[in-house]
Amino acid sequence: MNCRFSSLLMNNGYFAGSDSTAANVSFSFRSASVAFLLNDKAKKWVGLFTKNTLMGVLTGTVLTILLDSSSAVIILTIVLVNTKTLRFENSLGIILGANIGTTFSSQLIALDIGKYSPIPIFIGFLLSVISKSKSVSGVGKTLLYFGIMFFGLYTMERSVEPLREQKEFLDWMTKLENPFKGAGVGALVTLVLQSSSATVGMVITLATRNSTWQQLLSAWYDF
Repeated sequence: MNCRFSSLLMNNGYFAGSDSTAANVSFSFRSASVAFLLNDKAKKWVGLFTKNTLMGVLTGTVLTILLDSSSAVIILTIVLVNTKTLRFENSLGIILGANIGTTFSSQLIALDIGKYSPIPIFIGFLLSVISKSKSVSGVGKTLLYFGIMFFGLYTMERSVEPLREQKEFLDWMTKLENPFKGAGVGALVTLVLQSSSATVGMVITLATRNSTWQQLLSAWYDF
């Protein structure tokens, strides 16, 4: 592995590590504040949306799609269980839904929808700033946030493109023919990035750039 390839991986790892650290700190503060903010009305809504397993799965799926983070949903669920706001058996549906919802980002990457991200960002910004109606402004903010999410997915795709030109990287990927090795690499990358969506997105991007499918798809085994 030459210096150029090593430097490329280290730089990507540095920024990924910084982002994951910031995310973890953010999640910690959110979790600490949730218990304080929960009132009787909020607890009633939690009970309503998790009254059975199906409702819990749907709730977990929708929340993960909106937040684009299964980690945030799972941490929030743990906090609710610890504060006795949510029963443990009802939390299982939310966890399952969070894992289902995390595939949403992967589908967006596969459809290459990120290149259209400026459209919802522009429309959402105008609606949220110009409109005096709270409902219209809320719709605008939602579009803006989704546009930013799409843009993030797009930039993530572009960030891994240099790797497909690296002979050392391609040679290294040929060593991952064993699915267990691929699963280990996938688990390690997910641990560093704190995002299974990011790992799957990189796999999809590299695979669509004519890299070897069998070796790349083996990294999916840990999800």
